[in-house]
Amino acid sequence: MKARAVVLEKEKHPVNLEELTVEALEPDDVLIRVHACGVCRSDRNVQMTGEMVTLPIILGHEAAGVVEDVGGSVTQVEQGDHVIVSQTPSCGHCPACVRGKPYLCVGMNPSPGGGRLTRNGEELNRYMSIGGFAERVVVHQGQAIKIDARAPFDKVCLIGCGVMTGYGAAVRTAGVVPGMTVAVFGCGGVGLSAVMGARLAGAAKIIAVDTAPAKLEIAERVGATHSITAEDPVSDIQKLMGGGVDVAIEAVGTTDAMLKAMKATLPGGTTVVVGVPSFADRLNFSPFHLLMDRTLRGSLVGSEHPPHDFPYLVDLYLQGRLPLDDLVTGTFPLDGVNTALDLLDKNTTIRSVILTA
Repeated sequence: MKARAVVLEKEKHPVNLEELTVEALEPDDVLIRVHACGVCRSDRNVQMTGEMVTLPIILGHEAAGVVEDVGGSVTQVEQGDHVIVSQTPSCGHCPACVRGKPYLCVGMNPSPGGGRLTRNGEELNRYMSIGGFAERVVVHQGQAIKIDARAPFDKVCLIGCGVMTGYGAAVRTAGVVPGMTVAVFGCGGVGLSAVMGARLAGAAKIIAVDTAPAKLEIAERVGATHSITAEDPVSDIQKLMGGGVDVAIEAVGTTDAMLKAMKATLPGGTTVVVGVPSFADRLNFSPFHLLMDRTLRGSLVGSEHPPHDFPYLVDLYLQGRLPLDDLVTGTFPLDGVNTALDLLDKNTTIRSVILTA
């Protein structure tokens, strides 16, 4: 079987669309016909830096589609199921899984599996063990999460990374509860999803912070009660909230934004770092900040539990309670990936989606 896929050969270079071979499935493998895949900032970071991956690699990791075939040991999905692909399958018995943190599983990440996409007999690496910018992907059965077949792929594919990351940062990692005040720094796909999560969790006030007025308009549409465009928003947040917020979520990926989020957090509050900075960056702050009973936390994919969270978020979307349509600012065919990746540098798009079927 053949499948076209987007391959990155060298950092700082455009990607190439190539026809690859889908090898025979191993027992735990699931073959998925991809219908849609979101274009995430992480894909662009890999393209420009090559950090934490081995090239050549198939990019894309925010994918959804239909199961075409399964290996002999697969029990979780079957042919014809609609699925969102997870980047964090879990084994269920490693220390992280036992502690209730399957997103940190060491028994399955990176996921095993045999059926791969090859080029002239060479097995290509797949970003996040997915490689979603492709007509077909082969993943471990723990990565294929069945969802309601009524859900449109071009919207719910975003749940696989950006939506889960932002929603989970607010609801799971920060533990926002009714009446809390929340500030979200950065209103891209992840930040807007954090706004949605905070609203669903019952936050009394949600402040969206971004330098792009158009993104702030969307933030107010999906749940923000206030918006701030100032280059240094900390003083504005402190004035507006009487000293700061209970929870500040950083979704920009710079140390400057992280420090501002920390400064905007009240004593006793929580700052959650979601954005991915350069590996060379260092965060420099006074320990006195933490001595005031503040918590500084990181959040990996929103502290997710995909078998529970993905179907739940799809249900929220179908009920009209999770406005994913507001996140999609453009769609492209598979041969338009380079254009979609370039758009991420212009700060004018929330989420582009690649349509492959």
